Amino acid sequence: GALYLRAENEWIDAANSGGWKMNVFRCAGLYGDGRSALHTIRKRGVQHEKNKTSNMKIGNPTSRIHEKDAARAILSAMLISDETGGDTSCKRYNLADDNPAPRNEVMAFGHELLDDSNLLPSETPKPSSRRRPSEREKRRKTDKKRVENKRMKESLLPEGLLYPTYREGLKAVLDINKEKWR
Repeated sequence: GALYLRAENEWIDAANSGGWKMNVFRCAGLYGDGRSALHTIRKRGVQHEKNKTSNMKIGNPTSRIHEKDAARAILSAMLISDETGGDTSCKRYNLADDNPAPRNEVMAFGHELLDDSNLLPSETPKPSSRRRPSEREKRRKTDKKRVENKRMKESLLPEGLLYPTYREGLKAVLDINKEKWR
């Protein structure tokens, strides 16, 4: 947190001293085609993900955003910059969808989508030898990464998100990959 904020402020200072237009985009957990709960389940196997998520405490909400919504927000900011001309004030935008959710909830929904489409992996990879959890895995158990997206929605995407929650986003990811996964 503090290191990121310091880096943002240094970039903003540099932009201000140079008279450049700059915005800061703080992107929540990015997912889309090639990187999603569905891909994780298919790669690591059903039982692995079931065990992993069942051991997690319910209620560690994390914000996410579909890659298309993140791209739309950034593109919108670029177009607004062109329209405003001389406005060089820096704005910070949190790029996130409307529904922060615990990882186990997202994985359970992904499992349900794959099961309903008969796309669950037929074989579960054998678990590798027990290893220590990574720092990232440890943080997932305690982190609460809830992000406010009001400025993004009002300023950059007033027409709304294409994927307001992980549910719509994962359904779109499934639609893109159905044929490949059959």
